[in-house]
Amino acid sequence: MAHQWQFLFHLIIFGLMATGGLLLLASPAKAQNIVPHTVTYSTFQKDSLFSISIPDYFVETNDLDAEAVLQFKNVFIECYLMIIANPKSKTPQLYLSMMERQFKSELLQRGGSVIQETQKKVGGFESFQKEVEWQVNGEPLVFLVAFIDTPDVVFKIYGWTLAQHRQSLVHFRHTVDSFRLTNPRS
Repeated sequence: MAHQWQFLFHLIIFGLMATGGLLLLASPAKAQNIVPHTVTYSTFQKDSLFSISIPDYFVETNDLDAEAVLQFKNVFIECYLMIIANPKSKTPQLYLSMMERQFKSELLQRGGSVIQETQKKVGGFESFQKEVEWQVNGEPLVFLVAFIDTPDVVFKIYGWTLAQHRQSLVHFRHTVDSFRLTNPRS
């Protein structure tokens, strides 16, 4: 009988680990089904390339997109964030605007709508940011998509969540604004 309980205990622990449920034990705040009003940020640095501040309700993952150099999620509130680095083509001065136009074209073809657009400097570099509403499988979602134009790479930062957690857009904007190249060249 003791062997059955031990097996059941290990099965439960394995199930919690496989689903990220150990976060419930480690951090009750991360397990809430709401976006916290007060957020602290942790700074992540990627391979001496860049640093960025991420809301503390996220955990790092590697299962969102194979192209992403950093990716985070909170499965309890269905909130996701990832950074993709795209080396520039042979015509770097046109690369950012080409990516921005391509994104907008694909978005409109798939039924999304841009609710706010911003162009500003982030970490000393030109950036385009778009807040987007989209329906995926009948579920209303909100996204923040940012393109940051650095000398050699265009960084794409995607943050998305359920429309009911729209307040996460503030945290996504803070994350984008915190982006810094570690060793920028002139």
